[in-house]
Amino acid sequence: MKVRILFAAILSVITISNVFGQARPAGEIAGVATGSMWSEAGTVSPLEKNNVIFETGAQQKVDVFDFRLFSLTPYVAGGATFDTKGYDWNNQFVGSVGVQLNAVLPHGMVSVGTAYGYEDRFKSHLTAGAPEYFVQDWFGWQLPAGEKRYPGSTWATYGATAPIEGNNRVLYGFVQQGVVAGHFFGHADFPVVLFGEMTFARDTKRFDWNNFIRPGAGLKIVMPRGLEVGASFIHEERDISNTQANGVTLFLKVDTDWFLLGTRR
Repeated sequence: MKVRILFAAILSVITISNVFGQARPAGEIAGVATGSMWSEAGTVSPLEKNNVIFETGAQQKVDVFDFRLFSLTPYVAGGATFDTKGYDWNNQFVGSVGVQLNAVLPHGMVSVGTAYGYEDRFKSHLTAGAPEYFVQDWFGWQLPAGEKRYPGSTWATYGATAPIEGNNRVLYGFVQQGVVAGHFFGHADFPVVLFGEMTFARDTKRFDWNNFIRPGAGLKIVMPRGLEVGASFIHEERDISNTQANGVTLFLKVDTDWFLLGTRR
């Protein structure tokens, strides 16, 4: 797989910060410099059996305009992916400098953006730089809001963001719904969440790794400071090669963000 589950790396987590699900009141902040960093390791593709993939990325952004629902955000972002089987598409560095226009909505955000991106694939020694463009969204919820027993989230992104693939337009989507089944060792800050999820991808150049559907269900422990550890059962189907497989995945995720400066009003 192209391991764009985390293409929340460059698009879901990197180019969209952790303000998702925390809609800001109109005119709250301007000129804010915030950043985020994330990492994930695990066996995430049944069709790449026993392949452990590690991904990490970071972003720094500045909101140069922020009025009511809208903000304009220049950013710089970078990320890297490695795996234990040496697939070309899973061993790469990507970086971008760009700007995005955001609309902050209840429980989420919708963004459109453009950037100049650079990609280096370690195994094939291919490199390329090219303009990028994208549209994306992210929404998160807790049901009921006061009790926080049913956490869920969804994101989608569409655009051309892989310079080596040229003007290949890729659609990625993800949705997860969980239920808090208990607390690890009874600690309120360590909920144990049962979840069901779906990830899918389609592209215009019909690369096998960009055309799949991946439903799954599992269990995770959510810890403070953006740390999650868990396991899930996943079924994966790839449309182009007409292949499918089932498998148990193990994962570890961590993300963090920071606030450097800004003017509050």
